[in-house]
Amino acid sequence: METDFRRRISNHVAALPAESASFSKFNTNPFVVLFYAKQKGYSHIIEVEADILPAKLFSSMETSAGRMVQDIVLPIYGWESVPSAMQTAGSVLDGKRSEAELLRLATIKSGPRCLNDEMSKDLPDDVVAHAEQWAEEADVDHIDFSYGVLYGTKKQSNKKDWHILRNIVDTDSLLFSQHTSALSHN
Repeated sequence: METDFRRRISNHVAALPAESASFSKFNTNPFVVLFYAKQKGYSHIIEVEADILPAKLFSSMETSAGRMVQDIVLPIYGWESVPSAMQTAGSVLDGKRSEAELLRLATIKSGPRCLNDEMSKDLPDDVVAHAEQWAEEADVDHIDFSYGVLYGTKKQSNKKDWHILRNIVDTDSLLFSQHTSALSHN
């Protein structure tokens, strides 16, 4: 595991933007750049360039580190890494493992404060919306869903994580009551 991490980290570091990378190479929200320049009193884009590269490097490394853990560690514990294709049913999943009639699914965030209000609402909606499809694809009757973080403590949590489970129950209960209501009208 350590060797695989070292190899992937070396490959990632080699692919990072050079210190001379220009601002035009980054996809940065122009309004954020404007706010930042105003806060710092900058009047030339070159001043922003000097500050933005470290931020982009950290962001890139954080994303890569999460992906490395997903690809290296999950298989060691018998889980399969799930590629995160955006705007697909599987984009909410990072890992899965089948056991008899049960499919275990997991979403992993890098830290305890990486979950925001929108994610804690959208994630349960996606899980409930696709649970039946995932169960059929795995040929199982039940799904167990987990949310995890790679580092941090309970005290560091922004308390959004428990909203996921509550929202899954609320969304699923709402769908169940709508489904039963529709059946009773037929």
